[in-house]
Amino acid sequence: MPIPLSAAQIADEIANRIHRRVYPPGSRMPTHQALAVEFHVSMTTITNAMRMLRQEGLVVGVQGLGVYVAEDDD
Repeated sequence: MPIPLSAAQIADEIANRIHRRVYPPGSRMPTHQALAVEFHVSMTTITNAMRMLRQEGLVVGVQGLGVYVAEDDD
């Protein structure tokens, strides 16, 4: 059985997807539940990964609506 990814590894993968525009600026991110299933980890791990991405300014949480990719500054 493979070792589950850490929150930091998941944050790095999602950041890579954002930079490659798999998740373009302004788009809604998949739900925490969908990401937990995709990465085979707990919701807590996804929550921690998303917290890291928010701290980096890559995503923005909108109360009651979800998490969105931050708009480009340029």
